[in-house]
Amino acid sequence: MNLDNERLPSWVTWQRRPFPDANLLLLHGRQPALVDTRFVGHAQETAAWVRAHTAHVALVVNTHWHADHVGGNALLQATGAGIAAGTPDAHALARRDPAAAKRSTSTSPSPRTPSTNPSTTGRSFASATPTGKSSARPDTPPRRVHLAGITAHPTGAWVRQAARNLLMDLDEHAHRFRFLIRDRDAKFTTGFDAVFAAAGIETVKIPPRAPRANAYAERWVRTVRAECLDWTLVWNRHHLQRVLGSYLEHYNTARPHRGIGLEVPVPIGALRAVEPSTHPDARVERVDVLGGLIHEYRRAA
Repeated sequence: MNLDNERLPSWVTWQRRPFPDANLLLLHGRQPALVDTRFVGHAQETAAWVRAHTAHVALVVNTHWHADHVGGNALLQATGAGIAAGTPDAHALARRDPAAAKRSTSTSPSPRTPSTNPSTTGRSFASATPTGKSSARPDTPPRRVHLAGITAHPTGAWVRQAARNLLMDLDEHAHRFRFLIRDRDAKFTTGFDAVFAAAGIETVKIPPRAPRANAYAERWVRTVRAECLDWTLVWNRHHLQRVLGSYLEHYNTARPHRGIGLEVPVPIGALRAVEPSTHPDARVERVDVLGGLIHEYRRAA
């Protein structure tokens, strides 16, 4: 059953599948991309659905490595499609980790299909979401968050200017981005999309009522609330700017991220564990962030 295809852009085709099968999302264009490929027992059906909507698929993007999402990979890879995996899955596949091809609700076997486009290489995606008073956008990889602006009353004009400010901050790094993934909030106007189009970045709107399609942005909102804003009484705009600025510095340069192997998005130096020392003067320093709300630890100089 197709879901809301009438409300999707002409270059997006969506098919909803009954549980436990994965849904299908086809992004048309010069290099069509298919998101997930269902169980291996449905591989021929998936390939037939793809052929009915496009001449070929250049890339298969797997949201994760469960059997109901990767079963048709091998068949489509045989036709010349590349396989893209998230960073943790790509690293596990590169290590030949037998746990990489996970199982979900079925014992149906999944062919081992190596990732040819792990998200640690190539061009990136950015996500956008209006988050109340502030507008922050995580880019992937490596999940660095940029603060585009703060306001108590976001409007379409303000969001458009925030987009311009973000591109100015990115400067020569803007070419790394190919797509901007956003929801259907009315504040994201055609002018907002035009700002990114002028920089060669294509806007991708997620399906209606599907926040998981913009998972990185949604997870960022949860993280900043749980670790920072829910514990802070914000007095005004300048206070919020200072709080978010301090938290983003911690988030981007010091906070370990499980999704990238406990690394940090912007490492200042080589990360290493604090090893025990027999030196009498050796000690570990605690660095307080946001007045002690967050602690960082390092070996004292």
